[in-house]
Amino acid sequence: MKTAPDFHESVIALDGYLRGRGTDLDAAALEEDLFERAFADAAPELVFVDELASMVRSLAEHGTLELYIRAADVERIRTLNRKVQMVELVNTAEPQSYTLERDADVVIARVPIDLRGLDELDVEVYLGDSDEAVKVMRDIAFDEDAGAIFFCCEGDLARATANVRTRSRLYGRDGGGRRLIAEVCTFGTLT
Repeated sequence: MKTAPDFHESVIALDGYLRGRGTDLDAAALEEDLFERAFADAAPELVFVDELASMVRSLAEHGTLELYIRAADVERIRTLNRKVQMVELVNTAEPQSYTLERDADVVIARVPIDLRGLDELDVEVYLGDSDEAVKVMRDIAFDEDAGAIFFCCEGDLARATANVRTRSRLYGRDGGGRRLIAEVCTFGTLT
């Protein structure tokens, strides 16, 4: 049996295979290697990809795959017989706190913002006082007429970020270019 490849490289190779990249010869060689290592319980990339796919399917079923959702999605999530906690935030750069319920399955935050006339909306998320974004999301979902954006998160994940100060900068794009339209600083605590 061959030595197992580097985990990172093997995940990239498996991703390429699943996307149909490479030749038939490459695919056959990868299949042979994966089967051989899987029977020897030495193919951790298969477990990783399976667990990742399962998690993504679960998030999609719960309606929480996308972090930013539309108003209609909020209502759909509320009908899934899960405990949804709604958090109302203010469109201000001043720090604001909110309380996370320990038994919420899903947390949805609503931030009122005038979205009229925007073609696209981008979000940059910062932690603490850092000036380096930890997450950048381009062209997030929004309804121009909703007058708000909605952030959606699984309850366990939201609670894991309790006591972490975050700052979200929202940039709108229209015919005049890209401009900062809101900055929201939050700090969540547990009940």
